Amino acid sequence: MVQAEATAPGPLTIPIVPIALRYHPGAYRGADIFIHISPPLYTRQYQQGNERQTAQALTKALQIALISGLEETQRLAF
Repeated sequence: MVQAEATAPGPLTIPIVPIALRYHPGAYRGADIFIHISPPLYTRQYQQGNERQTAQALTKALQIALISGLEETQRLAF
């Protein structure tokens, strides 16, 4: 994302939408599915000194959002 936005010929904003899925009791046919959709993340929110640092900050934010979403789906599942 960071590179795509940086090399685009014009302004480009691509949202990254964290979506957490939990299958209960497991990923089997007929399982219940719990979905948590978090607010979108944008690279400009995590802009750092260079593209690598921006990518690392964005990846960390995505990881936190997904873990939080999985925790929320676990709460809903039980």
